[in-house]
Amino acid sequence: MYSVKAPGKLYISGEYSVVENGYPSVITSVNKYLRIDIEEKSGEGRIFSDILSDSYVSWNRDENDQIIFSEELDGEYIKSAMDIVEKIVLENGKKLKYYNLRIDSELNNIDGKKFGLGSSAAVTVATVRALNELYELSLSNLQIYKLASLIHISVQGNGSFGDIASSTYGGIIAYTSPDKKEVNNLLSECQTISEVINQPWKDLNIEYLSLPSNLDFLVGWTGKPASTGKMLKLMDKFKLDKQQQYQKFLSDTKACVLNVIQGFKESNIDKIKEYISFNRVLLNKLAEQSVVEIETPLLRKLCDISEENHASAKISGAGGGDCGIAFVEKDNNQNLNDIKKEWESEGIVILNLGIGEVINYAKTR
Repeated sequence: MYSVKAPGKLYISGEYSVVENGYPSVITSVNKYLRIDIEEKSGEGRIFSDILSDSYVSWNRDENDQIIFSEELDGEYIKSAMDIVEKIVLENGKKLKYYNLRIDSELNNIDGKKFGLGSSAAVTVATVRALNELYELSLSNLQIYKLASLIHISVQGNGSFGDIASSTYGGIIAYTSPDKKEVNNLLSECQTISEVINQPWKDLNIEYLSLPSNLDFLVGWTGKPASTGKMLKLMDKFKLDKQQQYQKFLSDTKACVLNVIQGFKESNIDKIKEYISFNRVLLNKLAEQSVVEIETPLLRKLCDISEENHASAKISGAGGGDCGIAFVEKDNNQNLNDIKKEWESEGIVILNLGIGEVINYAKTR
């Protein structure tokens, strides 16, 4: 049996602009994980999951070796991951196997509500990693990222794939999304999936960053789950109707995020905090112009409380709910304690999160 874990993620900077190729972002993985155990079987396979159902779903193969499920699988990312990885398996001249998948997630609360930590990306990355180990494909992190991105294209069709990069690489990364038109061209032009993931992807960039030793982040959850896909669709009309304003947002945000990245590279806490706060200003201006509620009243409280206590804060992700993130210097314990106390008094749930580890896997008997 193999066990793999993929961490959740939080955006630090660059939301909305990152969906456009060539525009940077900063993302951190977090130390809450989605784990998959995979075990080879001699016959029918099963999927056990605390995020899909209380029991399990069986699967088998038809006469063309296509995977068929005993009942509807409420997990399109898992199904798509199984299908696309098996294409790689066949392209490598390997035989298909039956297996059980057991999925356990820390990315939801006890009521099953998502924290907004990228559970769809984590389950996709973890499934690809598990199958990579089972079939001994020796895929690199970059190839796993690309496969998981192709899965998201097939299921979701939009997004930046930044959460996939974070769940694949771990740590804090500077991330620029690939040109999705070029990726779709590769899908049309290449004969195999292996060829698609081995080709360079235009504009894609993934680079590790380090958190300054005297800087920490605090995460608050509003208790209101949000849909990134829905928020992006709400933004589409604004992008079409007010292209000049949208292009101004993109250029201003790019300059802002590049300063955040430079702050991390220089371990310059003042620069990081200054441009995190400025990113909040840009997002709120975007919300006003697009009439899309990015910073909800509770997220606004979260950010205002943080700023009143000498921290820098903003939404993390597409907004409309989910989480906010605040950066505070470690030697300001009083400010940190005050923020926590005031957040809790407003009904904001503090998530005790740190940076997620680089992905690891283990084989057990």
